[in-house]
Amino acid sequence: PVARHRETIASRLRRYERITDETAATLSREPRTAAEIAAELKGAVPDTTAFFLLCDVLGHIDELIDAGRAIEQVHADGVSRFAAVDDV
Repeated sequence: PVARHRETIASRLRRYERITDETAATLSREPRTAAEIAAELKGAVPDTTAFFLLCDVLGHIDELIDAGRAIEQVHADGVSRFAAVDDV
């Protein structure tokens, strides 16, 4: 059982927000794939964890898109690439 559930939830939400901000900091105006962004964030990871890292990065990128901080571009090769949105 979780003894202090409100504190635990708040802590996890802060962690999620921090990681989303770290992900945002790796974005530039030059579109890159989620795999390229993940590699910049974490470097080389074992194949057994690469899928989970990619899913995590995509989740944070999705949050950034929803917040208007990033955009997705699907290129002619069918691969999605992500870029930062310029502050106006």
